[in-house]
Amino acid sequence: MSHLHHRVSALIDNELHGAPRRRALAHARGCAECRHELKVMLALKARMSGLATGDPSADLVCMLSNVAEARAKAPSALASGRSRLAPVLRRLLVGAGSMSVAVLSLAYVVGGPTDATPPRVSPPVDEYAADFAGNTGVAPLSDPPVGAINGNFNGGPEPAALITSGVSAATRRRLTPGTSPGDERSAVAYLRRAVMAPRDVAYDGEQQIETFGSANVSTVTVEVDHVPGQGTTFGFDHGAARPQATFVPEQDDADQSLGASVDQLVQSYDVAVVGPATLVDRRVTVIAASRGGVLDARFWIDDATGLLLRREMYDRGVLVRSTGFTSLDVTKGGFFTHLPPELEQPSVSPVSMTSAAALNDAGWTCPGKLHGSFELSGLEHVDVGGDVMRADYTDGLSTVSLFEQRGSLDPAAVAGFDSMPVGPTTVYVRYGLPTVAVWQSYDTVYTVVTDAPHDMAAHVIDELPHQASYSAGFRDRIGAGLDRLGSLVGHAS
Repeated sequence: MSHLHHRVSALIDNELHGAPRRRALAHARGCAECRHELKVMLALKARMSGLATGDPSADLVCMLSNVAEARAKAPSALASGRSRLAPVLRRLLVGAGSMSVAVLSLAYVVGGPTDATPPRVSPPVDEYAADFAGNTGVAPLSDPPVGAINGNFNGGPEPAALITSGVSAATRRRLTPGTSPGDERSAVAYLRRAVMAPRDVAYDGEQQIETFGSANVSTVTVEVDHVPGQGTTFGFDHGAARPQATFVPEQDDADQSLGASVDQLVQSYDVAVVGPATLVDRRVTVIAASRGGVLDARFWIDDATGLLLRREMYDRGVLVRSTGFTSLDVTKGGFFTHLPPELEQPSVSPVSMTSAAALNDAGWTCPGKLHGSFELSGLEHVDVGGDVMRADYTDGLSTVSLFEQRGSLDPAAVAGFDSMPVGPTTVYVRYGLPTVAVWQSYDTVYTVVTDAPHDMAAHVIDELPHQASYSAGFRDRIGAGLDRLGSLVGHAS
């Protein structure tokens, strides 16, 4: 089913029954355009005093529980002649029927362009990346989002196209986890210990992050200093006279989310103990996470403290990123006496996870799952100068933050990004750690921030909405005209 079209009126008037009705309702739940048409027609019919229509059914009312009032105001020229035109409109509508050619023709005429256009949106990608770093990007089993913490490291090897991993045959290293499918209890215990260790152990050292591209390797060195109860300082020395550092505070309520991240990892992947090893002169145990016999990640966990000392990420068995300590000093306590500048994050307001269905019905995109094993893990309203919704997803290894804002994309906001077509839309991408992707679908601007491997990120982006951008075409003029007719008749009655 492409769109409901004439079935909109039949659905509202209870003229569809059985399987056709179920198919129409199912389509409307997933199609923002058709839900908008249904809301417009319901609002219009409710305003037409004197026009007999049946009440909409309970299932349709539940799906469209937040039927909005018509937003467009009648143009001043029509408003000035309201008193003499309204009776003519009412007679025409009653005589011709609610969805007749006469009504559609009249709606097209009065639905012409006005000064009301979708607001121009410049998504604050740096603030979104900082939000990602502070809320979802510094978990113990994650790579530090250096591009979000320090703007000098947004780059890195880029794939040849969004839909490919971009790793050449010469660079590929396939490693077999050497474990059978299923989860080993000892492996799960090691992972749970690793996520909780930073709550009790202070440490400082040097981390090296390597990202493997099509023909080269990008390397970033980060000085890390962590104090339990305070947070983590990430230092960067890139040739400046004085090294730069950023402080990321510890989240007070992180224990529950950390435990949930392990639960999601175990649910999405098979985890097993590979064996013992030595790293930075410390004895470690190596844990592998795989799916379908293909390696996805390996973790080097310190036997003495439980700290995660190294992490490797794989894309279909191919090494794409490696993060590990090259030096480490562990202590039992510590205290930051002079903190560097704190990571600036936008303020947020949590939204109940039970609101996801209502948000979807209202035109936002908050599916329960995304590509692979990404599960919805949080909803928030982000205060960045507009009505912005954020939905977080995780599979236990990677995180996806999806930001949505109504309006049309300002091209200046994505200057310098790579661009590529995905369906009828153009997606603008800035590769790095994290990767940021921005595009417009109909009347919504989407921004994805993720630390997932490029190929996995591409699949996530591909399954999100990609409709043609808003324009005042035939369908839009009809919708605007029906809004204005409903407002006109309602004011005159």
